Amino acid sequence: MMTSNEKTLDIRSRQQAQQTGSVTYFTGRPCKREHVCERYTKNQNCTECSKKYSKDYFQTYYKTNREIYLERSKQRSQTKEQKARCRDYARKFGKIRYETNREWFKDYRRKNKEKQQAYMEVYSKEYYERNKDSIKEASRYWRQNNPDKAASYREIRNQYLKERTPRWANLDKIKEIYLERDRLIVETGVQHHVDHVIPLNGKCISGLHIHTNLQILTAAANLNKSNKWETE
Repeated sequence: MMTSNEKTLDIRSRQQAQQTGSVTYFTGRPCKREHVCERYTKNQNCTECSKKYSKDYFQTYYKTNREIYLERSKQRSQTKEQKARCRDYARKFGKIRYETNREWFKDYRRKNKEKQQAYMEVYSKEYYERNKDSIKEASRYWRQNNPDKAASYREIRNQYLKERTPRWANLDKIKEIYLERDRLIVETGVQHHVDHVIPLNGKCISGLHIHTNLQILTAAANLNKSNKWETE
């Protein structure tokens, strides 16, 4: 089995590789499986054979020791430091991925709006059930480590609601909607939000905080909707 390595790599012996401190060396001769490629200086093994062996070994090990492997992975991810690193990495990678494919994401959401909302409603319920404790812990962790931001967000939100609530608003009906939201959370176990049909701070239009402009959505559906309006 001939490879491009035969043409591009310099031929040298294992002894020469050891003298220069190189990890691999290339003799130009095929291994017993006809791979013409580099060999490891440490054990003279063919690099292609080693790759295949490592892959086959891991697949076999994972199949026979799946529960042990998953349990060890879970234990490694339980520390606060590991969780923080995972969150930071996911946040950083997600931002880079979104910025790189911003137009594609916008186009996909526009073409698959109903399908995406239906999927998110089902997924959010399943995800919340599987990760209920970790979600609450993450939220509590953020509030504890960002008390000033949390207080500021609450104050800004409350102030904005007051400004967008007219004097003639029916406060009793508004309260009923929020009570219904709380009932759904307890009954279904899925986090729900009270959403403004016409967003309070939309790009083209701003709605009011009145009962006819309120609807109850799952948290995932509401976050996906953001401050968009259907006609925007």
